[in-house]
Amino acid sequence: MKGLLRSLLVCISAIAVYQTGMAEIEWLATNYDFGVMREAEGPQTGSVLLVNHGPEPTYINRVRPSCGCTGAAYTDEPIMPGDTAKISFTYNPLGRPGRFEKTVKVYMGDESDLTTIYIKGTVIGTPATLDTDYPVIAGALRMSTDHIDFGKVRQGSGRHNYIKLYNTSDKPIIPQVSGGGPGIEIDLATPSIGPGEVGTFSIYLNTTELPQLGEVSYDYTVRPSAEADETVPLKVTADITPDLSRVSGGDLNNAPAIRIIPVIAEVGEISGNKDARWQFEIANEGKRRLNVVRVLPGSAALKIKRQPQSVKSGKKARVEGVLKTSLLPDGPFRIYVEVVTDDPLHPVVKVPVAGVKK
Repeated sequence: MKGLLRSLLVCISAIAVYQTGMAEIEWLATNYDFGVMREAEGPQTGSVLLVNHGPEPTYINRVRPSCGCTGAAYTDEPIMPGDTAKISFTYNPLGRPGRFEKTVKVYMGDESDLTTIYIKGTVIGTPATLDTDYPVIAGALRMSTDHIDFGKVRQGSGRHNYIKLYNTSDKPIIPQVSGGGPGIEIDLATPSIGPGEVGTFSIYLNTTELPQLGEVSYDYTVRPSAEADETVPLKVTADITPDLSRVSGGDLNNAPAIRIIPVIAEVGEISGNKDARWQFEIANEGKRRLNVVRVLPGSAALKIKRQPQSVKSGKKARVEGVLKTSLLPDGPFRIYVEVVTDDPLHPVVKVPVAGVKK
């Protein structure tokens, strides 16, 4: 009987809130700082309190954390005049090293009056998580990768990418980047990275500043700070393709057209470390002169000895080179030579140099 009476009182109180809406809520805090927590210690819980100063009961309508990493708990009982209620929230640091800032939205009463609770903290990651998410190490700095490949990018356009950074030290750091070439900008997204916090290298590729089509590759050096001795290499690559959006069908019919003869430069079997010669021809089957922008070997083992600057319509020109077999392991090999021309349909052609070192 007592349980039934209590349930009836709860229903009557909820109805009173719906009818009056006269609650006056005081939040004792709307910010909560977890401080530094360790991922290995698992989920951590905090809470804030509210007081009903109104003449009527009220209730917590619903609570909505900003993401799945944060859970919330609260009473579904009416909050009587003069009573205090607690909103608890739990943050799960698993796989989330670095600083975090989240929100918990609390809706009160039938009118769903909104109050936002702001929570924050810093997670010190476990070695396993850091090895997975930030495998590249330079002293106190850890990076998510040491190679950014933009892939194929149309000439005249731009492209963004990023690298995640993590500070394992107990002091702020300002990572430094040196080296590289034209068309690439690398900036630290924040002024510095605090202890145990995550930062970002923002990388922008501007193809209008690049001197040629085809593959580009730039080498950089990264260090945790200007004073640090530890360094790690960073490579940025891209394959710049021509912009054909403004080329009409008539222009294509009158354009140069490349063909490689043969399609594979075979050198056969090579014994020992003796150098081997290789060659192929560039044929122009189009109606206009074919300009050869560059011929680029894909390995230090390939040396270009001869290449044409252009090929007239209906003509052929030879590319010759030397293979430094001493730089290759024993067994089959297949190394590419990149030919970049002004053929609008096939501006970059890769020609394999193949054989077997015995």
